Amino acid sequence: MANRLGMKVGDSEHPVQGAMLQVGSPAPDFVLLTPRYSQRTLANYEGKVKILSCIPSVDTGVCSAQTHRFNKEAADLGDDIVIVTVSADLPFALGAFTIPIGVSASGRCLSSISRTSSSM
Repeated sequence: MANRLGMKVGDSEHPVQGAMLQVGSPAPDFVLLTPRYSQRTLANYEGKVKILSCIPSVDTGVCSAQTHRFNKEAADLGDDIVIVTVSADLPFALGAFTIPIGVSASGRCLSSISRTSSSM
């Protein structure tokens, strides 16, 4: 899959991998890790409306605030809607963040870092 320009932060353009999703398109499947290193895929949330919140790190002020806010809002959405936060943080770092706010056990904060990642 080729990288392409597409995400702008300030004046800097950053490459994005893969094709841009269109509004209403089905999300591609994924395999992500919970803070306890169990795998989650799109199928784990089958039959639910899925809101994906993708952040670089829960250790940044904006990302932390967004994750706290979405977790709070999720409580009022009902059982047929799930908000899943996807972060580039290591699973254990997500655990340190999510356990105090109560999202760890539900598998709604997931790491995009795999056990076999060459960046670890």
